[in-house]
This record gives sequence, structure tokens and C-alpha cells, in this order.
Amino acid sequence: MTNDKELWLIVADSEGARLLQARKMQHEHLHLDEVSKLASTFVGAEHQRPARLSQPGRSGSTPSEHASKVAHFAREVTPWIEQELSARGIVRCALFAPSHLLGALRKERHQSATSRLIEHEGELAQMSLADLSRHPRVVALQSS
Repeated sequence: MTNDKELWLIVADSEGARLLQARKMQHEHLHLDEVSKLASTFVGAEHQRPARLSQPGRSGSTPSEHASKVAHFAREVTPWIEQELSARGIVRCALFAPSHLLGALRKERHQSATSRLIEHEGELAQMSLADLSRHPRVVALQSS
């Protein structure tokens, strides 16, 4: 079981998510460890069906591939987040994700995970651990 003073973060985008544990080191330096990660299984071509679109009476508009990718990953990452929070006894976790992914995640997740996640809009998923440990928004979390 974790305690309330531990700092946990999830950084996510439509391609993947990483669960990070933060520890304060000497001289107020923040050290991050990647504890778990999940990569999207989205394959763009599976969402396009040209034969159906060319039929009479069919509209040529389909959801954009990006929107499909975001929705697909939201469905994948939601149970992963819930499992990781429960398995590790995480009470509070900061979630950094782009606004479009945050919206998709809100539609998918259950109340149990929602109460433990503190959402932050941001595109931090592709940053290295070293860069994340110095990022002003991440550093600010340790004092909150």
C-alpha cells in the first residue's frame, strides 16, 4: 500500500502511457522511475472501409483517423490505469495528457479511478525521465 506522500504520475498520449513513481532526492531533486507502460494497438487501416463509402446513399465522411486513434487508446488505457492504481494501492495520481485524450478518458473510466486521478492538460508523454523530472509542472506537484 502506498502512502499519501508518494507522488505518482501517468503521462499519456494517443500512442502510449507510462506510470511513473517520483521520489524527492537530495537538494530537492526529483527522481522518476518508470514502473509500467502501455502502448496502443491502434492500426489505422482497420477504420477505413472504402467499399462501403462508395455505395450510393453513403456519406463520404468518417471519423478522422486521429479521433479514432484517441478513442481506441482511451478504451485500452482505462482498464490499465484502473488495474495499476488498484494493484499498487495508489491513492492519488497526476495524469498528464493532451486535452482531446483527457476528454476521451473521462467517457471511459469508472468513478473509482476518477477520484484518484488529478488531471493536467499537457503533452509530456514523449519526454525523457530526466526532462520530466525537471519540468516545472511536474516539479510543482511535489510541493502540492
